[in-house]
Amino acid sequence: MSGDNLIENENLVAAAIADAEEIGESPVGECPAQKPRLLIENTNPHRTIAALRDILKSSPRFYDRGVPVRLARDQIQRGAVAQVIKPHGLVMLAHAVCRPYVLKEK
Repeated sequence: MSGDNLIENENLVAAAIADAEEIGESPVGECPAQKPRLLIENTNPHRTIAALRDILKSSPRFYDRGVPVRLARDQIQRGAVAQVIKPHGLVMLAHAVCRPYVLKEK
């Protein structure tokens, strides 16, 4: 690689770093005082999932990449990585960002 290409690459990296947005630690428990309600429909789980998806998409911390993901800090790479949210984590996340409830018949 020639010296000019090396300098050009370094300039591109420096520009990318200058334009980058820092992602800090974002505790899951940080939510507005009034959390949205989430109806858990045992007979229609697809509705529950769609409603949870709509609640999560309003948050800038979570993304849909075919599966739900969140940005996490990777200490080895010293940066942010997309981390898949597994089912147990999704349940915990749902309780952190909304108020799930079930209608019970009497």
